[in-house]
Amino acid sequence: MNSKIKSTLQYLLLIAITTALLWLSLRGLKVGDGEDKSEFIWNAWLRSDKGYLMLMVLVAMISHLLRAVRWKMLLEPTGHSVTLANSFLSLMIGYLVNLAVPRGGEVSRCYNLYKLEKTPVEVSFGTVVVERLVDLVCLVLLSGFVLLLNGKNSKRLLIHLTSPPQADRLFLFGFLLR
Repeated sequence: MNSKIKSTLQYLLLIAITTALLWLSLRGLKVGDGEDKSEFIWNAWLRSDKGYLMLMVLVAMISHLLRAVRWKMLLEPTGHSVTLANSFLSLMIGYLVNLAVPRGGEVSRCYNLYKLEKTPVEVSFGTVVVERLVDLVCLVLLSGFVLLLNGKNSKRLLIHLTSPPQADRLFLFGFLLR
């Protein structure tokens, strides 16, 4: 089978799975009396402010594009130069897979990049791990900075989080503060 046809069929399968998952998630939607679900969703769409929706889509796509650029930059020192388009496409496929399998997108985007660019999965997955570690360090630093800026409010929050019954849910967090 031609690789282009095979690739197209794979993407069509992913779109079909996404459609099925959307249907499964919306089938339990409770709507008002006498209104069916499709009418409810359509009316919500009509009432929505399309300007804000388009702005949100634009910001999200810029964010995804920057993440694809970051991944491409992380792959270059490994000796594997990939195109931005394939990096972006693999990232978006990863998001699609995450709808069905949480954190499955991380592995699937590496596999998709292998199919597109012949970048070894273990190399691209290593860059994904590095990316996540950098994200974690940035999140911890940013959270610490915010806690320091808030002063008394942060202290009250930490005391509240470490007192019963919250302390049971945040045992490790409470343990570190004592």
